Amino acid sequence: MRRRAAQVLLLSVLALAGCGGAKSDEDAVRDAVRSSFQSTDPADCAPGNSQTAAFLRQVTFASPSVQDLYEQRCRANPTRFAATEVSVAAVKVTGDAADATFHATGGQYAFARATAALKKSDGRWRLDRLESVRLDRPAYDRRQAQLASGVGGLSAADAACFSRRLAKVADAALERAIVAAQPAVFADAFLVCFIRPELRKGGLTLSATRCVVVRLRRDPERLMRLVFGGTKSAQRTLQRDVARAARSCTAR
Repeated sequence: MRRRAAQVLLLSVLALAGCGGAKSDEDAVRDAVRSSFQSTDPADCAPGNSQTAAFLRQVTFASPSVQDLYEQRCRANPTRFAATEVSVAAVKVTGDAADATFHATGGQYAFARATAALKKSDGRWRLDRLESVRLDRPAYDRRQAQLASGVGGLSAADAACFSRRLAKVADAALERAIVAAQPAVFADAFLVCFIRPELRKGGLTLSATRCVVVRLRRDPERLMRLVFGGTKSAQRTLQRDVARAARSCTAR
């Protein structure tokens, strides 16, 4: 279940990569942002060249399993993730720190407007944090449907279900979740598309299954942190939570 969950969240991970230039700091920041989003170099799929470790943790929702999966998929086909168009509207440099406001589309991206913080070290500017994002939501939803069809481990039904449920999330809620690296926004999709079918396959009645989903939905943050925890302990805790809810719902 944890592996398939990572496959799902990967559809909404904002994969970033690239490297900076050797001009003035402002020009170098602009170059870094453009090349980061448009890079097709497999070496840029991991922290170091164009992004800090903190940046990659943020955009993979602080999930080790999602980060590992993203790096594997990116290295295998970096062109699939790369933006086709990036424009930088504004840059502010303060010493070895900078903010850049930009637009990115194509590949994995549908950013109508976003702001990222960058840090300079060893003479190179690297993305350090996504500070705000406004999505081109119709384009974003289309991107996720397209990417879902190419993510191994997800059936067509899984991918379609996830895309439909994600489309129900309000723009502002999804944008906040991306910036805050809070995967709770995906809880409904995971419950409906994965946990509910598994419970039905396990023999629970429809009413008992609905009861379990309602109980697990009460704490979406805990649910998704366990789902994407990337450890055996998190997986065991999730299994206990589901079993406890199932017992309670079938005993009524």
